[in-house]
Amino acid sequence: MTDWKNENGQSTYYQDGKPLNGRQYVNLPTIPNTNVQWNTNWYLMDNGIAQSGVQQWADTYYYFDPRAYLRVDNDYRGFGICSVTMAALLLKFTNGLARITTLIRILICK
Repeated sequence: MTDWKNENGQSTYYQDGKPLNGRQYVNLPTIPNTNVQWNTNWYLMDNGIAQSGVQQWADTYYYFDPRAYLRVDNDYRGFGICSVTMAALLLKFTNGLARITTLIRILICK
């Protein structure tokens, strides 16, 4: 058997009756019922399970759509409830007054 199965809410790909082995970015038949065009697509797989969300691969991070399991490029996504906090660094004292020389933004997500 070579096909996709939905197991415990996860899309798992079986080849010759066994799940794919290891972590790999591979071209496979399109996952059924994902409303995606084309007969095949590229998926990040981990022991046969299609990965979604933010994933590390090839020394960087990618975002994979949680419904289609495809890598999302050239799009901005929010990840949770975030707020921006300003932090002052490297205070410089001139004539007894402190001046901020570097201001950074810290993104805090819950």
